[in-house]
Amino acid sequence: MRAIPAFGHRLCRSLLLQPKTSHLRCTPCRRGSQRTLSTPYYDPQDFTRDRTTTIHRSLYEHPEDYTDEAEYPAIEPIKKTPAWVRFTREKQGRELARKPLQEKMMYFRFAPRDKNVHEAQEKWEHRRRFWKPFEIRGYPDIYHLTPMYQYLTKTAIVSDELPADYYAYLGDAELTAILDKIREPVRAAILAESEFFAHNTEAVSSDADMVVQAQSVIDATTRAIDLAVARSDYPHLHELQRDLETKCAAFWKRSGFRDEEQHEFTLDRDGMEMKLQYVEDGHVFRLFRHEQPLPPVVPRISSLVNPSILPAPVEDSALATQPTATEPESTVIDVPLENFCPSTRGFEDKQYLPHWIPGFWFGDPCEFSTLSLTVPRNFAAVADRLGEEAAFENLAASAIIGGFGRVVAQAMYLGFTILNELTYPIVTQSIFTNGRDWVFSTYQGNTIALWKQDSDNPLRNLAWITKPMALFEHVEDGQVVGLNDEVLKHIVRQYLKAPSAAHGLNLRPYIGEPAPITSYWKEEGRSRVPFYHRQERADGKPRQPYKPEI
Repeated sequence: MRAIPAFGHRLCRSLLLQPKTSHLRCTPCRRGSQRTLSTPYYDPQDFTRDRTTTIHRSLYEHPEDYTDEAEYPAIEPIKKTPAWVRFTREKQGRELARKPLQEKMMYFRFAPRDKNVHEAQEKWEHRRRFWKPFEIRGYPDIYHLTPMYQYLTKTAIVSDELPADYYAYLGDAELTAILDKIREPVRAAILAESEFFAHNTEAVSSDADMVVQAQSVIDATTRAIDLAVARSDYPHLHELQRDLETKCAAFWKRSGFRDEEQHEFTLDRDGMEMKLQYVEDGHVFRLFRHEQPLPPVVPRISSLVNPSILPAPVEDSALATQPTATEPESTVIDVPLENFCPSTRGFEDKQYLPHWIPGFWFGDPCEFSTLSLTVPRNFAAVADRLGEEAAFENLAASAIIGGFGRVVAQAMYLGFTILNELTYPIVTQSIFTNGRDWVFSTYQGNTIALWKQDSDNPLRNLAWITKPMALFEHVEDGQVVGLNDEVLKHIVRQYLKAPSAAHGLNLRPYIGEPAPITSYWKEEGRSRVPFYHRQERADGKPRQPYKPEI
């Protein structure tokens, strides 16, 4: 055994771990809080502060750094529990709130890295893996979809009629005067397609012909309303953005699903809730947008939106028996109690990037959809396979999933995400028609944070969806028989509904000032003006003036 030389008053224990060489070196010993880089062991003196060391005086010169009450950091719950998921996502939402839209989209586009997959297989994915959401189509040929779409979007159907108070802005005399001016143009449009409608009195038999005829009737009706009303009475018609053949897509997460053994899915880090990607079948034929949103149908503090809020008591006994127009609790069809898994209804989980398409480019000043008119391109095929009654029921399901998808997509462009909840309701109107039968819908989106358990998020979305209404009975001998004025009234009420935002309402609370208006999809020299409003192209040539569709 080697002799251990002594240095000073103590033995140098660092030599015990030195290699056996002819030239022995000793690392200087530490005293007090002094440390060395080459010491291979821990010394108890490392954890003992030198009593002669004084605290710097600057710590006492900033009284604003002190509080009257002690502040402790948030206690992180146990990992891979529902409480831990809520804790981490709320923290991520606060960090994501002020980021630009591009970074928000990229945050949700890729799934977390899977540690079980070999790194060589992830190089082409940039060390990421795609989500595999269930593709939810707008108008599929599946029977009885309304309850499932209600659960996926957490939507309650309030009534099978449009809210009367919401469309009471138009008086009976004014509405009658408008109808007198638009009846003849609508009849003319129907007679122009009389050969088609005369041979399809019972049911529409051709999808290709149906789309063409329905679009002709829609154009004739909206053009007749534009000519019938005074632009001074409805100034928002000057500011409406009219789009043709637009798309809609949205991605979100829904909690509360169960497996085949009725066990709730575990909310852990990698196995979250169901991922859902809405993809609209076909295109929206007409889309009208404005800079201001539509006013809410009911306030967000209503018992319709939040069932946990008790309705206000009615003192008058005579009024207590009459249902109110704004909160008809007796007519609410609540969200179904069953948990619908998309895989049980034929929907497949596809591997692709989540995307949001509200029907316009990012940077467009008109970011609020007021009315959309859709022609289901496969209505005849669904009617032949499932029957006309089931085809009409799927139109109601399309109104639910289409209204929610449009709310989520435009909410993303406004700065909201599934981690940053809506601060105000977003209302959109929808019309579905095959030229003869019409379905009207008013949808109010109150919540998009559906990853939360229903017990933690009492808010729900609302929908008013009418039953199918026939515009006319049939065409005979060059005459339109049984033209329905109620259908025309619904079209006029929804088309002329003026958007307006509450005074002082911040429409984009999660987008810093000034709000970015650079187009996310198309950029020319990084200009802050939307590409279709620029006077010159990227090559310097003049651009043709933008002409909206009318």
